[in-house]
Amino acid sequence: MISKISQFYAVRRIEDENELKEHLVDTKGMLLVNFWAEWSIQCHNMSYVMRSISPLLHDKDAIFYIDWLRQKGWVKKLGIFGVPTLIVYFSGQEIARFSGTLGETALIEHINTLVPHVYE
Repeated sequence: MISKISQFYAVRRIEDENELKEHLVDTKGMLLVNFWAEWSIQCHNMSYVMRSISPLLHDKDAIFYIDWLRQKGWVKKLGIFGVPTLIVYFSGQEIARFSGTLGETALIEHINTLVPHVYE
């Protein structure tokens, strides 16, 4: 569960759809993809939350950021209409999507309900 503390291996930006597809295959845990925009205060707040939970995630999990403005075609294809939007993938499949800013506690609670026994 997310309360397990371990080494966190990836917080980075993804520049294209193929790179995300590669990570969907390679990531053995959860993949948290944060669609953000530089101009958005809510995105900056959500980035802070994502960084604050990263030490709580399992070492097989990853957080990635995708610039909403630079990836308009891809964003449209995924049906993302605003930022911040967080998509949670597990075993290569989308399991949840959140729009707007979530606090650290709320995000942890949501993730724990999505994947309750993954890391036991």
